[in-house]
Amino acid sequence: FEYEKFTGGKKRSYLLHPYLLKEYRNRWYVIGFNPDKSVVVIFGLDRVVGQIEITDMAFSVQPDFDSKRYFEHSIGITAVDDKPEIVHLKFSPLSGKYVASQPLHPSQKIVRNDEVALEVELELCITKELVMQILSYGYDVEVKAPSKLKTQIKNQLSGALKMYR
Repeated sequence: FEYEKFTGGKKRSYLLHPYLLKEYRNRWYVIGFNPDKSVVVIFGLDRVVGQIEITDMAFSVQPDFDSKRYFEHSIGITAVDDKPEIVHLKFSPLSGKYVASQPLHPSQKIVRNDEVALEVELELCITKELVMQILSYGYDVEVKAPSKLKTQIKNQLSGALKMYR
């Protein structure tokens, strides 16, 4: 199939052994093995252009691929090889009720839940989707750890604030 990246540019042809479909934020993705690069890759189905061609090539599944483990430490569709970190978040009481009733991730553990705040720890890789999720809570969340994520969120918020001066 031919694929055009989200950022645009030249269309490229890819060969893929599809493993699974995954939906995230009302978009569908196919995850599979690219034999040309010998890696598992993710493609947004909305960016597949033209016809999909079925080949006679034998389908192969990488023996070490496990979809649950592949996304185990991720929010969304991004899977990275980084080591997961403990993410400590502090929510306002109102947002905390929502986060307690609908966890952000299966690894979520409540470390404090009272009339002042909800604090949770999650074991996650730091990805763009995680940052976007945190930013969606605005001033109702504070990143307590890790410090590099706290800095990243601070920089994003500072950049946003500059747009409104």
